[in-house]
Amino acid sequence: FRGLRQQPRTQFLYALLTVMCFFVTKSVTLTCCTPLILVGARYYYSRKVIQSYLDCALHTDMADIEAYYMTPTGSCFWVAVLDGQVVGIVAAQGREDDNTVELRRMSVDSRYRGKGIAKALGRRVLEFAVRKNYTAVVLGTTAVKLAAHKLYESLGFRRTGQS
Repeated sequence: FRGLRQQPRTQFLYALLTVMCFFVTKSVTLTCCTPLILVGARYYYSRKVIQSYLDCALHTDMADIEAYYMTPTGSCFWVAVLDGQVVGIVAAQGREDDNTVELRRMSVDSRYRGKGIAKALGRRVLEFAVRKNYTAVVLGTTAVKLAAHKLYESLGFRRTGQS
């Protein structure tokens, strides 16, 4: 939802829909409400998507970190702790079929972002991959997480596809 600020095309579309609303309805009141309705609908949908993602994560790999990341050969899980408080996590999951390791579940508490914690966690996964002789580290992220894209690019990742 917050990514809307960095999406000029979507902003343009919302403005266009607002103007079209006026030409179709000739109602100033409805036209003034249109941006609020659009942003409200986007918020509702974004919240629903995030809740679905969290529910899935909390009922699969994050429900049993040991079974998913600590027990299988070629996988691991790290926790960043600062002043006795967990401030970040990252997982690596080995994939034998193509000899790659997937960087998963990278997350840093929003209050601690910009302090190099995510970069340190990312480097940990890269070092792990080298030690375990993996040919590559792969990951997936959403299109709106521009800060994450910059972080991954600074670690040497490059975009290979989009879906």
